[in-house]
Amino acid sequence: MFDANRQVTFQEVLQERLRLAIQCTWVVLLEEEVEAFWNAAPYQRTPERRDYRNGVYLRNLGTTQGVIEDLPVPRTRNGFHTQFFKRYRRRMAELDETICRMFVGGVSTKGMDAVMEALTASVSARQRSIPAPSNA
Repeated sequence: MFDANRQVTFQEVLQERLRLAIQCTWVVLLEEEVEAFWNAAPYQRTPERRDYRNGVYLRNLGTTQGVIEDLPVPRTRNGFHTQFFKRYRRRMAELDETICRMFVGGVSTKGMDAVMEALTASVSARQRSIPAPSNA
């Protein structure tokens, strides 16, 4: 027998697992990128070494599987910047393209809210600002 609640729970768990897999992939890619930029392994002292590690900063990144929160982006002493995404960009390009296509296609703001909520697995600003009805 089909149980709608179990199906929703399964989809939520699956989406969360996909977000975690995407986050792990981003962490590995960013670490490999900064090591390639250094031109040396961690703690290796060579004349070819370009820079030194200076911790990480955390940022959120919107993807088609939802928002990845607290993604650790490596820093270096001389100001390394990743080439995977722009410095102040908080959404992936696919989401921006979808927003533009919906706008050009004449989708209403209500329709855009529903689509963006489905794409990013987040609640829209409009829905957050609407107070819940009271049971008085």
